[in-house]
Amino acid sequence: MERPLVGEIVVMDFPYADLTGSKRRPALILATLEGRQVLLCKITSRTKLDKYSIPTYKGDFLGGKLAAQSIIRPNMLFTANESVIRYTVCRLKRVRVDRALAEVASILTQSRLREGDKIRLRTGEIATILEDFGDGRYIAEVFRITGDIETTEIKHRDILSIFIETEHVLEHSA
Repeated sequence: MERPLVGEIVVMDFPYADLTGSKRRPALILATLEGRQVLLCKITSRTKLDKYSIPTYKGDFLGGKLAAQSIIRPNMLFTANESVIRYTVCRLKRVRVDRALAEVASILTQSRLREGDKIRLRTGEIATILEDFGDGRYIAEVFRITGDIETTEIKHRDILSIFIETEHVLEHSA
């Protein structure tokens, strides 16, 4: 079997939470890792939407499709050996993969932002965090491209990168 690719939707056996059995389910490959490991997130046909859910639509797939309307769950991550992948269903269009990766990055970096942190927004503007509401929303002082400075509310998904004290930048999305 060839190495799976980022963006492929694969089917594998998922164990039940109580480990009494398993069920075949689709998952999205988010990264390929050393040692023939892959990082995946769950895909479900249950339409339970929460702030992390990414719905899929008919036009989101290449080379196939899922059997039912489905939700990508980037908050349900796991790693697995490639050998447990039963088969590849299709590929997800890059825009949807990027959204899933951005949501994972948002989840992983959400707790890192503090008052005074400098960030770059997806618009290219620079901002300083003034207040964290604790739910992915912030009050920030935004330095607009026009030269204006505005205090406004932003959402975590608006953030492209975070400036670290050493002047390195942690990329917020792939």
